[in-house]
Amino acid sequence: MPNNRDRLALDFRLKRFQRGAEYSLLVTIFLYYLMAFQGWYQLPIALFAGGLMFGMNFHLTQLRERRRTAAPENRSRILADTLESILFMVFIGVSLAVGFIWRSNQFTEQEMYAYMAATLIGLFAAGMLGEIVWQRRNFRRLSVGQRVHYIINLRRTIILPYTNSRQNQK
Repeated sequence: MPNNRDRLALDFRLKRFQRGAEYSLLVTIFLYYLMAFQGWYQLPIALFAGGLMFGMNFHLTQLRERRRTAAPENRSRILADTLESILFMVFIGVSLAVGFIWRSNQFTEQEMYAYMAATLIGLFAAGMLGEIVWQRRNFRRLSVGQRVHYIINLRRTIILPYTNSRQNQK
């Protein structure tokens, strides 16, 4: 029968694997769309859009990873995560609105889809890479308590980030 430490280590590996698989799948899907619209968009603009989103989300991911070391019931962590999610959705909504207004004047529909795909590739690639970089740089230096908090706060999925993990239900 595995002890708590072994169970936490297994839970951590499973969470990392599932999150990595989801990130990889999402990047692959949007890369497919970007490749499907090849010839409809200008590569420098797509690289700029994807790179800008990558840089922004990489930084946000580093901050989010650091917050995960706080206790699961820490109100400031919960508030920061909630505000980040809300502001991120507002940012995406405003970006889409501006993009569709701009599209009506300058871009074809295929070109707009390609730029959105490039942006989403940058978003998900930064999330995946940001988690990997933070974990490799910092996880081993954390105290045992911080590691436990991190594993509990790390959700199993990126698709539904506010579902309870099995760890919290035990």
